[in-house]
Amino acid sequence: MELHELNTELITQMFVDKVAEIPEIGTNGALLSNPDTAAKFPVCVIQPPLSKLKNGGAVFDLSITIEVWAEGQYPALSIFDKVRIKLKDYNLKLANSTPFFFDAATKKWRYGGYFEVRWNAIDNSFDKN
Repeated sequence: MELHELNTELITQMFVDKVAEIPEIGTNGALLSNPDTAAKFPVCVIQPPLSKLKNGGAVFDLSITIEVWAEGQYPALSIFDKVRIKLKDYNLKLANSTPFFFDAATKKWRYGGYFEVRWNAIDNSFDKN
C-alpha cells in the first residue's frame, strides 16, 4: 500500500479557498499573515497547519489557528461562526477559542480559534478526529 505524501501547501490553500467563500471575507480577505493598516477589513488569517505523524505515517493529526479581524467584537464573532461552519466541509472541528484582542496598530478586534482534523494518508481525505 502506497501512502499519499502530506502536502502542507495544498492543504493550506484548500482551507484558504474555503474561507474565501464567505462573502464578508472573499478572496482578498483570506490571508496567511496578520494584516497591516492598509488591509480592507474584515479579514481572516489562516495559519498553515501544524502536523503530528500518527500510526506509522498512515495519518496526520493537523491543527490550525484561524482568526477573524473586524471592526467590532460582534462582527468578529459572527464571521468566525461562518468560518467554523464552512470548515466543517473538511471535517475541521473547533477545539478551543482564543480570547478577544484589540490590535492597536489596525484598531480592529480579532477573535479566533484552534481547529483540528485528521488527514488520512491512505485515501487522501480529512477524517473526523
